Amino acid sequence: MKIARIDSHSIKVPYTFGGSHQGEGLRTWTTNNILLVRVETDTGIVGWGEAFCYACTDAVRAALHNMVAPLALGQDARDIARLSYDLQQKLHLFGRYGITIFALSGLDIALWDIAGKAANLPLHRLLGGAGHDSLPAYASLLKYRDPEKVAARAKQAFDQGYRHIKLHETEEAEVRVLSSCSEGTCGTCETAVLEGEPDHRDSVLTDEEQEANDCMMICVSRSRCPRLVLDL
Repeated sequence: MKIARIDSHSIKVPYTFGGSHQGEGLRTWTTNNILLVRVETDTGIVGWGEAFCYACTDAVRAALHNMVAPLALGQDARDIARLSYDLQQKLHLFGRYGITIFALSGLDIALWDIAGKAANLPLHRLLGGAGHDSLPAYASLLKYRDPEKVAARAKQAFDQGYRHIKLHETEEAEVRVLSSCSEGTCGTCETAVLEGEPDHRDSVLTDEEQEANDCMMICVSRSRCPRLVLDL
């Protein structure tokens, strides 16, 4: 089963994220840009992948069609690991991160989609089976550069059910006031625990979540041990 065709489709989804729409000198953030990669085999199976390209769609599309596709066409669509290794090696001059890897990731995802369809099995069965019935999701916020906006967006994510929140702020002042209540009741200061045992004093976490000891509300909770390591 050979790779016969590689196409791409650019999608721009209008959205607002609650902060300034001006990006890091790259573009104005009024759309979420996605580059879908369509791969078709000589047997007619079609797989879809996504190439990460939030601010560089044209560059990723060019890398996909001018660098990746010429090397991938005609290759065995079933030998994903070997093809991935070969492509990364042949394209290493252009870097092991960034535009090149964005394009390669779209192809890789599409090939795994093809593998699942060819086997008529859900992809998790090909990867060893499902270890869980569900997996926790986290909210990945953008950079707001404003303590009040950071706190508001973190609280919004918490109210939507997220218990893990990823921030992109780079200044201490922007994250210093992440607890809206300072009483352990709102959940905006939830922090991942990497090592040690917290003394939970909040009213947000369930008994099961407190027993897991993988997060804590740092505005009110303390440590039960001499060493407590947090993911700040």
